[in-house]
Amino acid sequence: MSRSFPQRVRLVILTMTVWMIETTATAGSTKKQSQSEPVDFSSQIRPIISGKCFSCHGPDESSRKAKLRLDVRDEAIKERKGSRAIVPGDIANSEMIRRVTATDPDDVMPPPKSGRTLSAAEIDLIRRWIQQGARYTPHWSFLKPERPPLPRVKMKSWPRNAIDSFILAKLEKNDLKPSPPADRHTLIRRLALDLTGLPPTPAEVDAFVNDKQSDAYERLVDRLLSSPAYGERWARVWLDLSRYADSAGYGSDPLRPNIWPWRDWVIRALNDNMPYDRFTIEQIAGDLLLQDPSSENQDPVIATAFHRNTMTNTEGGTDDEEFRVAAVKDRANTTAQIWMGLTMGCAQCHTHKYDPITQREYYQFYAFFNQTEDNDQPDERPTMPLPTKEQREKMDKLKAQISEMEKARKKTTPEFAAELAEWEKAQAKGIEWIALEPVAVKSYEGATLSKQADNSILASGDSPERDTYTIKARTSLTNITAVRLELLPEESLPNQGPGRAAETGKVVLNELQLAVRSPKTEPPRARFVRVELPGTQRVLSLAEIQVFNERENVAPKGKANQSTTDSGAEASRAIDGNTDGNFDAASTTMTKAQESPWWELDLGADTPLEEIAIWNRTDRGLGTRLADFKVLAFDAQRKTVWERNFNAVPTPTTRVRVPDEKEVRLQHASADYSESGYAVSKAVDGSADAKNGWSIGDKTGRAHAASFEIEGNPIQEEGSLLIFTLVQKYGTNHTLGHFRLSVTTQPPPVRELPENIKEILAARPEERTEKQGGDLADYFGEFAPPVGRIDDGGKKLRKELDDIKPVALPVMRELAADRRRESHLLNKGNFLNPGERVEPGVPAAFHAFPQGAPTNRLGLAEWLISRDNPLTARVAVNRLWAQLFGIGIVETEEDFGTQGALPSHRDLLDWLAVEFRDNGWDMKAMLKTIVMSATYQQSSRVTPELLERDPRNRLLSRGPRRRLDAEMVRDEALALSGLLSRKIGGPSVYPWQPDGLWRAAFNGERTWATSKGEDRYRRGLYTFWRRTVPYPSMATFDAPSRETCTVRRIHTNTPLQAFVTLNDPVYVEASQALARRLMSEGGQTIADRVRYGLQLCLARPAKDEQVKTLVELYEKELAQYRDHEADAQKLATEPIGPLPENLSAAEAAAWTSVANVLLNLDGVLTKG
Repeated sequence: MSRSFPQRVRLVILTMTVWMIETTATAGSTKKQSQSEPVDFSSQIRPIISGKCFSCHGPDESSRKAKLRLDVRDEAIKERKGSRAIVPGDIANSEMIRRVTATDPDDVMPPPKSGRTLSAAEIDLIRRWIQQGARYTPHWSFLKPERPPLPRVKMKSWPRNAIDSFILAKLEKNDLKPSPPADRHTLIRRLALDLTGLPPTPAEVDAFVNDKQSDAYERLVDRLLSSPAYGERWARVWLDLSRYADSAGYGSDPLRPNIWPWRDWVIRALNDNMPYDRFTIEQIAGDLLLQDPSSENQDPVIATAFHRNTMTNTEGGTDDEEFRVAAVKDRANTTAQIWMGLTMGCAQCHTHKYDPITQREYYQFYAFFNQTEDNDQPDERPTMPLPTKEQREKMDKLKAQISEMEKARKKTTPEFAAELAEWEKAQAKGIEWIALEPVAVKSYEGATLSKQADNSILASGDSPERDTYTIKARTSLTNITAVRLELLPEESLPNQGPGRAAETGKVVLNELQLAVRSPKTEPPRARFVRVELPGTQRVLSLAEIQVFNERENVAPKGKANQSTTDSGAEASRAIDGNTDGNFDAASTTMTKAQESPWWELDLGADTPLEEIAIWNRTDRGLGTRLADFKVLAFDAQRKTVWERNFNAVPTPTTRVRVPDEKEVRLQHASADYSESGYAVSKAVDGSADAKNGWSIGDKTGRAHAASFEIEGNPIQEEGSLLIFTLVQKYGTNHTLGHFRLSVTTQPPPVRELPENIKEILAARPEERTEKQGGDLADYFGEFAPPVGRIDDGGKKLRKELDDIKPVALPVMRELAADRRRESHLLNKGNFLNPGERVEPGVPAAFHAFPQGAPTNRLGLAEWLISRDNPLTARVAVNRLWAQLFGIGIVETEEDFGTQGALPSHRDLLDWLAVEFRDNGWDMKAMLKTIVMSATYQQSSRVTPELLERDPRNRLLSRGPRRRLDAEMVRDEALALSGLLSRKIGGPSVYPWQPDGLWRAAFNGERTWATSKGEDRYRRGLYTFWRRTVPYPSMATFDAPSRETCTVRRIHTNTPLQAFVTLNDPVYVEASQALARRLMSEGGQTIADRVRYGLQLCLARPAKDEQVKTLVELYEKELAQYRDHEADAQKLATEPIGPLPENLSAAEAAAWTSVANVLLNLDGVLTKG
């Protein structure tokens, strides 16, 4: 859907915000230091040498030059070859001073080519610091915070709590005064947006403005903190931190529609005011907490999905271990950054260049997260089912019914015993399998397949990473009931096979497919093969087209042509024998953008067509162009002899057999052995995903077999051609090495017996133990005819139970003790290059690991929230402060290390940290403390003096003012219009977005199913979030993709943002709804309605000049739309729907224009 306002709507920008950037290291610090004033290492010297010297002379010994280390005093003052870099108190003999003041480019430090030249002021500071004794102090944030005394202030009447004393002292030091208090209209809007993310209603504004009691503001704070909307507003911050998304990421970015219960847990925890220490422990290690076995409380385990927000790569051929390791690294990095503000990820390839974290310590920290069961699987296991109340009740009822039937089934009946005896006799005779003689064998990836004397097939020669085999066999049999696949050992294969994986002989069969072709079917004969791409402004780009007869690819012998040619990408490239889809390899065709481009191959004469393969372009994500294409075949007279439409994009290839054939459904798969997680049923479940299939695991070097029953009776003609397709996408050469296909006509059930059942049947009935007899009966009972213990009613109940699909939430779960992994330092971060073994541990530069704590994730969580941790409380309160004031006391919320910004008010930060920690980690109490301060309640009005002396408000000389976050912009528009749904929680929703965006996805789901009803109007944090294609209007307002942890959003101001709020159908619909609200609630006159709209949207009384301007706009719009009824109807009803009775389309359209202006006012889009 494409929407825009009529061109004649002219909007006036009422207010423009100009963001100014201050370059000084400490805000408001304009006074020049005297030569005698002490130089502080932590705040003045460390930032200089950390930023300009540590990369070569810091903690990382691998990049350290001249063995000189400046981050440690003992090393910096040590004598080396007769000189010392720093001689405390002696400038003349300090080599450092000589080098930083040198003029010879070969001698001066830092080297000119580094781009880190020291300024004269910086050199002067270093000179004075050495002269004063070169005293080192630890980095400020690595020291445990202590509660500082309140500073003395002159303006004693201003502070309302301790925060104000710290702010005022800094203001007075800089000869500034606080701004006056904001008026009540400003305060309630500011407070409502900060605490709930939603604007106040007119009734709420009036109630607060007219409340004369002294505690009116505090009661307002308490009410907003207790609102359910509070948890939604603050959950949004945590979703950024936790890299929450509804998709798994990487190139294919498959959907992850089962993660939302964790998002709801966050909202619930915040609304319940869960203490921050508990909030920490449950997310990092909730699965390791002791639980009452009788308790139904699953929240601690649900919380662990926090670290299942890591990305998963399900693309074919990827290495599970590589991406499992990537996920573990991400968990380590994210944990350190969220709780401690450390850029620990910088130490995964080498020792951190600036902070005291060695590479070994990084992998010790990593080791805490290296023992969980998840390992990059498409099904996201381990998962925890979370049935709804209705689902749980139904499941309990069905289980009870099934249990009763099971009891009845255990009562052996004469009929069942007779059936079992007959079946045992049949097993003694064995199943008569007839080996099929292959008439054609083919490997798509170049392996050599050879038919053996016993009709088996042996693979040799090239061993591709993954492969697909096609085996054709004619049979005189009819009424075939089952097929069998034998995996056979062979001396020439690794570990004697039956697979080709190096050293192990492992194999994974992702999918076994069977088709049957009538003996009367002949391949169609065609001279021309044509690819068409219907549609306007489309570009057809092909890597290769292969056309096979029974023996070979005949395409290279033909002549290619195409509708147009762009960039020299001739049609002949698609038949050059090179399937490389990278355009830079000069083997890919390309047409110009045009109406329905085509590519065509002339084979020279009518040729029997057996198979056609279409290879797609693979670079720059442009393969998605080849969606919804068509392939046709014409004979020499250009009569169509065959055609097929393809909706899915080839990734990178799509193959199709041309002659008519019938697909045969294989069912009731059974095998003598299946590896855990790779059941034989997965080989016929319709999914050819690389991580989904049948495997025998490490049971190699011996024969195995699987059988599959055929549904119905599709093979009824003698001489039918059976076509087997064996898909092997797992990668790392896990392909079939030696195998044989057989069929049988024996009546079902046809089963391949597991090894334990074979052992039981080998013993005479009288020699079997009671358990063996029970196991045999249970096994037979699974497929025995209904005259025995299983009847159709039981099957129906089981199917009904199976059809209930609760949300399966991915969770953290520790490996069993006997399956624990070894953790190693990874050289250069490469998972294929492990170094020394490491045990879980924490960096030595910080506080000790808690005594008695387990060395697992639970112990780590306890270490993070320990009273001795210097960072956790500071980082947490700084984050809260940044959300309220727009910038943290430490601006670099993500980095409290030596490269991070210095705090604008260090004592205040320490006071807040200690208050937060000692007050039970109470998040709501901390927020209340901040918003109750006079600092927060100041007017945000900017005077010329404040703009000059405190341009970025780092001294807090005025109240906070900033543009709303992406979700708030949307939520506010919906709330003011009356459309907003207040529904909390549940699956993510799909509000309107432009058509076709998901077609950019590499594969997987490509359709955005726009939600209906109230789900169209849910709050922004419920919007379905796909990492590769984030919701566009919110991305325009700086929402992140959430592929990694985002600690703070960097706000931008761009014209695109105005296009969104003016023209996006979501905002058009909000304008339409607001217009109808103005007409129904705003009074009878135009001025009254305008006044009401201004007061509703701005939460303050309207000014006469504002009313006058909008009244004039309304009258002009009304006159225009009365003359253009069709335009009026469109603007008034699309997309919101029909107008209420007795409502003029021209009036509704005019009010929609006014409402759109209201929603785009600076005072609406900005918190001030």
